[in-house]
Amino acid sequence: MAVARMRTARTRSRLQPVGGAERRLELLESLLMAANPEECARRALAWLQRRAGIRRAVCLATRTSEGPRLVPLASTGVPAARLSGFSVDLEARDHPLAQVLFSSRPIVLASNGHAPVAPLGTTPIQAIPLRALEPNEPPAGLLLLTPLSPASAVDAQWLGRVLGPRLAALTAATDLEETGQQLRREHTLLYSIINTVTDPILLTDADGRIMIANARAEALLATGEDQSEGRRRAVALNNMLFSAVLSRHALEGAGAPRREVPLADPVDGSDLLFEVLSSVTSDAREGTGIVSVLRNVTDLQRATVEIEENYRRLRQTESEARAERDRSR
Repeated sequence: MAVARMRTARTRSRLQPVGGAERRLELLESLLMAANPEECARRALAWLQRRAGIRRAVCLATRTSEGPRLVPLASTGVPAARLSGFSVDLEARDHPLAQVLFSSRPIVLASNGHAPVAPLGTTPIQAIPLRALEPNEPPAGLLLLTPLSPASAVDAQWLGRVLGPRLAALTAATDLEETGQQLRREHTLLYSIINTVTDPILLTDADGRIMIANARAEALLATGEDQSEGRRRAVALNNMLFSAVLSRHALEGAGAPRREVPLADPVDGSDLLFEVLSSVTSDAREGTGIVSVLRNVTDLQRATVEIEENYRRLRQTESEARAERDRSR
């Protein structure tokens, strides 16, 4: 019985998680809940301060948006003024922190008045690279710590291994979101610009399908199911006439002359005349397309017809006057 109880106790002790493992698991869960790289770095430094007794620490991250640099993400026990404007150009491979980053192993940097140790004061610091997300990539950043005892070095180096991939993933997600926001801003700006133009402007693919169109082009060439039957017929006719012009342009090539296309106003059904200026564009992802600008020459045509009619009447009046003069003679 006693032997059985001893075996049961040893088994239970092996099954019970060690306190350090529990705290590491809590940190991993906390890092997974972080919404951005800065919050992730702050949580990691706070854990390291509680776990290893680190008084001063800085987490530096690798940034490539404006050239490869090391920039501060978070700190503990360091005045904000010391980190203001602090960064390390990674192109300068002789820089102590750059050497640590590319060596991918922890290094103790002694105080020598050099700029990289300035944020942590004059005491020696431990620089620990943060493991990259992929093996062939450079580390995601550095941990600068002081003081670091042999006992706490194990936790600090473990943190460098788990924090780096998480920071890299959050940074990639943040960069992707910023890129998406920038694309949306550029998209909105593009449409704001082309919608201020009174001439219809549109981009069509190789099959004539509309990819981009400003408001005036949509009014002539696009409609919805909720529109009236007359408007849908006018738009269908306009698309047929415009597609015929694009087909002629594709057959004649880059030297094709400017062409005129008669269209119907979908609002009142009146006849309109547009001069079509088209040019071919190509994109590696979207393929070949045609950019077209339709210049409304309806009033110009009417003015031309009116001038020609007035000129014809003038010639007729002159002819009648000459005939009358001849009879008088």
